[in-house]
Amino acid sequence: MAKLVKCPRCQEQIDASHAPEGSTVRCVGCSSLVRVPSGAYPKVTPPPAAAVPKPSKSTPLFRKMSGAHSPGRSSRPTSSSAAAVPRARGAAVSTRSNLPLFIGAVVGLGVVIVGAALFLGVLKRREEPQKKTEPKAVQRPREERQTEPEKKPEEKSRTDNTKLRKTDQGFKAPAAFEPGAEAHARAEAESAKMTWRDVTVDAATQSACDDLLRKGDVESIKKEDWKYLPAIIVRFLSDEETVAKSAFRAMSEICVKRNISGAVKSGDPFKNPINVDLVNSKVYRGGDYLQWAEWWNVKQNQEVVADWKGGGKVEYARLDPETADWDKLLSDLKDGGLDDETTPAGRAVRIIDRMGRKGLEKLVNLLDRVELPEARIIVSALNHLTKQNKPLPNAATKGQAKSEWEYWLKNH
Repeated sequence: MAKLVKCPRCQEQIDASHAPEGSTVRCVGCSSLVRVPSGAYPKVTPPPAAAVPKPSKSTPLFRKMSGAHSPGRSSRPTSSSAAAVPRARGAAVSTRSNLPLFIGAVVGLGVVIVGAALFLGVLKRREEPQKKTEPKAVQRPREERQTEPEKKPEEKSRTDNTKLRKTDQGFKAPAAFEPGAEAHARAEAESAKMTWRDVTVDAATQSACDDLLRKGDVESIKKEDWKYLPAIIVRFLSDEETVAKSAFRAMSEICVKRNISGAVKSGDPFKNPINVDLVNSKVYRGGDYLQWAEWWNVKQNQEVVADWKGGGKVEYARLDPETADWDKLLSDLKDGGLDDETTPAGRAVRIIDRMGRKGLEKLVNLLDRVELPEARIIVSALNHLTKQNKPLPNAATKGQAKSEWEYWLKNH
């Protein structure tokens, strides 16, 4: 049974079960020392847990002095003292209400929110005049993101009026002469990973040819075509309209004179490889330069042209299929547009066309060495070059395609 002693100062019930009679214990309510009486203890009924001393039982001075303590000692018991003085079961515990602390926290939070709102409002009012006075400086990044990036020169050549326009009658060049053929040709060579080939001509010959081209004296050039042919190819890239147009006209008439035909078979009607109606297009002039420069840099072709001086046999020195980059040609053919000379596929077909019958034979020989997608591309090119309409091979007919085309070449 617990021994309870009442504090004479604050009326706190103290558990003295552990203290010997005649000793003192400290009141947990006011920290006063209370003597444990000797003899029998009266039976004390512990007060209800929620009982709190009424203010009327003590004076203001008493309440003030009840919390007094010696200097350097806290009125709040330490953990060790609390352990040394355990409370009796059911003894009243002095607790403080958290309501003031909660109210203070709510008020403080409200002050912070109001202050933040006021600060943002002031900041917004300061920014609005700046937006009104400097709208371009603020809106410019958004405008830049909305505008389309500027096209590169080579991209413009593919999308604006420089591209040859396909009509029912074929391709039509722009109405006005376009400069920039060399820049376009170099860009095309770079994008197609082609080796840029210069045509070398001595300065005196080039100067004499330029004078004749400016005069439009094509007849004088034709008389010494063996001499002026490379100089004519160089001027395919000229931005001087008179010079460029005279160069193409001279080359066209030389092709007629020397029977340089673009026809696939020797028995076909003459087909001039130069189309003077397309000269206004820088795309056409640049593309023709790339092909004729490649043709001229083949030693065999230079020897044939040199024979023209002595009245040698006239023949068309075609491109050599054995020295051609067939991987590159097949890659270009994949793009489609075989009838458009401004596309990689169109240029590849034209190069193969200038190889003559040997170019066709080379394509046929490749049929059983490539996969089905490449075989279908080759048959499409063969149909285009020979004006045939043979079906494209599939997995079942791929093996027969080569023999069918070999039979056709043998009989044509």
